[in-house]
Amino acid sequence: MIMRKGTEVEILKADKQADGLVAVELLGTRCFQLVGDPWLEDPEANVDPAPAPLEVVATSTQGRPQFIVGRVEYANDPDDSKTGQLFTDEVEELSMETEQLLDDMVGQADMEANLQQSRDLEELVDTWCDLVVRKGFEREPGQVSRIIRVLGDMPPADKPHRRAMWVAALINPLPALGVALEIRPAVLQASSVANALGVVTQGIRSSIDHVNGTKPLF
Repeated sequence: MIMRKGTEVEILKADKQADGLVAVELLGTRCFQLVGDPWLEDPEANVDPAPAPLEVVATSTQGRPQFIVGRVEYANDPDDSKTGQLFTDEVEELSMETEQLLDDMVGQADMEANLQQSRDLEELVDTWCDLVVRKGFEREPGQVSRIIRVLGDMPPADKPHRRAMWVAALINPLPALGVALEIRPAVLQASSVANALGVVTQGIRSSIDHVNGTKPLF
């Protein structure tokens, strides 16, 4: 299945292994979404000369490589958006008066709720890290410390979407720890900052319950 939303990445390092596989280190840069349904369209019959960016998505059909070429649009930074919406095409098509009205409808209480939920993640992360290490769930010694070192410092609470993405990467690392449900696709697909925060909050809480034995996931 091809997801509509994803993350553009930069390849930082690629090392060929003895078994022929390649170990890569990636850095996420920008979120994007596919425009339209390129897998339903005939690429030769729908040639658009517009200078929009192109993205090639590789899939496989009965073992044969198939390439789908589709247009993408990049998301605004939701942490810099008053509404917290990840994609704003619909709003951009409205009049300036209507756009201002929509902005005014986003109450201070909603923004404060996002900020508080973002703050609450800090304590949950500390609890999760302590439990994973203390209960012996690391696949190798120091794994959690290495994950955090690779991810860098947790983004500040006033950048709630970046913090949500960071937490998703923490509890669903590669190689996997196997202590949490896979939430990265759901966070990428979230339509708002509030939804992304809800996904990661539920994800890390359920992982904590799993690790401390309160409510095993598997």
